[in-house]
Amino acid sequence: MKKGFLYYGTVWLILVGAFHLIVFMLPDEAAGLDQSGGAFWTGYACIMLAFIGQAVCSYLFFKKSESGERTFLNLPLMTLSYTGLILSVLAGTVCMAVPNIPSWLGAVVAVLILAFHAAAVISTCGAAQMAGNVDRKIQEQTRFVRSLTADLQALANRAEGDAFQSDIRKLAEACRYSDPMSDVALAEIEEQIIQSFHLLKKAVEGKKAEEVRDRCEELSRFMADRNRTCKRLK
Repeated sequence: MKKGFLYYGTVWLILVGAFHLIVFMLPDEAAGLDQSGGAFWTGYACIMLAFIGQAVCSYLFFKKSESGERTFLNLPLMTLSYTGLILSVLAGTVCMAVPNIPSWLGAVVAVLILAFHAAAVISTCGAAQMAGNVDRKIQEQTRFVRSLTADLQALANRAEGDAFQSDIRKLAEACRYSDPMSDVALAEIEEQIIQSFHLLKKAVEGKKAEEVRDRCEELSRFMADRNRTCKRLK
């Protein structure tokens, strides 16, 4: 976020600085300006507020994107931030510096660009937030199988050199390819699976080869029952 907004801030300073140089350094008679008139300062103030609004919107965007979550949703908005800034500076500069063009027109154009930019930031950040919520929900629903698979793989590694290690590895592989989605309707069978795993772990620690094989078969049956239940729920 810091690096991205630093680049944007540098561009913002350059363009806004160029705007001031053009508007204030050109002679009034050459640019058709009347800096003593109220319309000039009103237009200038509105355009500057639009510039500041652009910076604020972009800051909020870069801050929201700092975690990298749903970056692909935010990439078009990054382009829009720069495009909006450039268009605002161009519109403001032309309308403030070119004779016979009212300065208030530049303010109106800059404010409209700002409004469009702000709406895009809000809508895109909202979409990214909803997508992130869906991701977190899926991660929560698949945690059981992922956790059990990791535990079985770790248990197989601990059984290095034992005759029953291959049985545990097969079970871990079967668990890995099981239906990952969980549901409240699976709570009972998943509790049985957890209890069976703890018994398997004790058997492995006690080097009880026959019991390990029995527990592997039991756990495999429970996982098969769970997979069948998952299919019925879909």
